[in-house]
Amino acid sequence: MDGATRIWLDDPNPIFRMGLAASLRDPRFVVVGESTGFVPTPTLENVDVLVFDLGDERSLGWTMPRRQRRSTRLVGLVPGGDIETAERSQCTVLVRSELTPEGFRDCLASVAGASAPIGSAGRPGSAGDSPVGSVRA
Repeated sequence: MDGATRIWLDDPNPIFRMGLAASLRDPRFVVVGESTGFVPTPTLENVDVLVFDLGDERSLGWTMPRRQRRSTRLVGLVPGGDIETAERSQCTVLVRSELTPEGFRDCLASVAGASAPIGSAGRPGSAGDSPVGSVRA
């Protein structure tokens, strides 16, 4: 698993979260933790990509200072039709109802391959570009 992208999954639905984890049974990824409402709290130094429910504005992804998550890429999950949440987010956005295992893996591989988190200096999505992208998986 050396060189594998380290993923943390946070979702309030344990069955959906198990499905996300099952779709990541691939040598490119390793699920290093799972939580509901960020309990337990992930240690972000050990996480490359944090996948979380974007609908919960009290979640760690919303409240964490940018400097704490500078090396961790964020992928938010939204229900289909939740355009308002997707538009105001500052992370990669995936629509739950359109998500497939292949699309999820492809998105995480793409996000992990970026040189810096979306919205940080020197990356697409910074100053002037929209940091929000809805990925049809």
